[in-house]
Amino acid sequence: MSKNMYRITRFPLFNIFLYYFNVFLVYISYEYKCEYEFSLYIIFLTCMIALYAMDFLGAIIHYYLDNYTGNHKIIKQFAHDFQLHHDNPSTIAKFTIVDALNQVSTFAFLPFTCFVVNMCLKYNDFTHYVFQLSILMQIIVWSLGIFSQVPHILTHKMNILSKKERNTFKFRLIAMLQKYHIILNPNNHNIHHKGFDKNYSVFNGWSTS
Repeated sequence: MSKNMYRITRFPLFNIFLYYFNVFLVYISYEYKCEYEFSLYIIFLTCMIALYAMDFLGAIIHYYLDNYTGNHKIIKQFAHDFQLHHDNPSTIAKFTIVDALNQVSTFAFLPFTCFVVNMCLKYNDFTHYVFQLSILMQIIVWSLGIFSQVPHILTHKMNILSKKERNTFKFRLIAMLQKYHIILNPNNHNIHHKGFDKNYSVFNGWSTS
């Protein structure tokens, strides 16, 4: 993958900070609108829905970029980056976690947009409970969303590891998370690379399993 893609600034750690600052603003909107206490069951269910939604959103973005043929400068660069690793999947394995976070931090405007909408919208008593839950879901999605490319990178990295590397604790743990589909399973993603027309998930594969 190209490291010369469009970024907010030239400083990766600052870009990541800006992204999480906007996520923090979403949390501020939650505190501002907070009127109800949720049970642990509701919070757990919300987390599961948020993780599914995040994987589904990532799959839609992946599909769009894989099939993009337009000329918009920024979108074209992202699309080229996605399509490039189809020719040589191992290139993405060379990306570091900071590279991956820096890449996704370009979408910092999304949590900021949610913050603005959350602060502007007004709801009655009947809908406020659901609205407050939706903000909680936004916090989960945007907090973890920046890591959406990390399981994708690990999927390709596991395919090029030596036997010695695979037996280290770190990669045995990653393999276990992949096996139980907590993060993207290589078998799920390998289907995508056979025809590039299905299994677009890049986070945990829940939306395409």
